[in-house]
Amino acid sequence: SIVKRFWAFSGAALLSIILFYWLYGGFLAASLVLFGISGVVYKAGDRLLYHPDQPPQSRIFIPTPALFNLPFENLFIKSRDGTQLHMFLIKQVSSDNSHSRVPTILFLHGNAGNIGHRLVNVRGLYQNIGCNIALVEYRGYGRSDGSPSEEGICMDAQAALDYLHSRADLDTNKIVVFGRSLGGAVAIDLA
Repeated sequence: SIVKRFWAFSGAALLSIILFYWLYGGFLAASLVLFGISGVVYKAGDRLLYHPDQPPQSRIFIPTPALFNLPFENLFIKSRDGTQLHMFLIKQVSSDNSHSRVPTILFLHGNAGNIGHRLVNVRGLYQNIGCNIALVEYRGYGRSDGSPSEEGICMDAQAALDYLHSRADLDTNKIVVFGRSLGGAVAIDLA
């Protein structure tokens, strides 16, 4: 009878262990699988979020402001981590060198494409508002080196602002940060 009781107790214990493992082990296994999937999605997030190669050839062909007869400087600046960034600085033309008294807009573009794709908007700002405009290409976009990331594009915007502050021919008290789409979030971070 002791063996029968031990056998019944062992069977009940074994059954409860199996049910416990099945129930909580399943939750644990599912949790580990979801944790692993979230890690993969997090790592692939930058490739899912940023589209520097859309439309095709946008890393190769970058239209210049010369297409709209806008005077510009084609610049390459360095970000804090040493990444080389491409930038256009479109300045108002004046005979008395008063371009330093007009505001400068730091134009942070949206996702996909390059700064050349924003020139229609820039022409309107240049002609209607009468301001200088600086367009910076984030890392991995257009002629800029590197690959895009959230931290990187925020560093790129800071590098562009620092560059504008270093220019003696611009009024550093009249710099306006403007962002469209993805650039809006970058502008908020920069502000």
